[in-house]
Amino acid sequence: LVRAHLLRGPAAVARMVPFWNGAESPEAAVPEVGLALAALPRPFSEVILGMGEDGHVASLFPGAAELQKGLETGAQILAVHPPSAPHARLSLSLQALLDSRDIVLLISGPGKRATLERALGKGPVEDLPVRAVLRQKAVPVAIFWAP
Repeated sequence: LVRAHLLRGPAAVARMVPFWNGAESPEAAVPEVGLALAALPRPFSEVILGMGEDGHVASLFPGAAELQKGLETGAQILAVHPPSAPHARLSLSLQALLDSRDIVLLISGPGKRATLERALGKGPVEDLPVRAVLRQKAVPVAIFWAP
């Protein structure tokens, strides 16, 4: 869908790096995807993120055993086993997400609006990982909400 609808005209030169590469597990996919990501020019022009009602961003989920690693590692990508999702997945680390000129957080619906309000308040990042993006000062973050 991205290729068909967004990568048109001048945007057609954009390069997509899929995280799914047919590997048997997310852990097995990390080396190949990491190399593909390392080949991209940095900083990213734009990072567009969604957020779950549980406050996860990218695939940095609250309660995941790998959350702290994802928040602290210098690695670009890591395998994550979210307790609230049906399958393991790959996620960019916080450091990789912040290696950009601009971040956009897109959310929709009243549930995510309520989560955003909580995330903008006090509390640990581990409870609502989106706070790590919202609280950092290095990269501007624009938030767009649709009812």
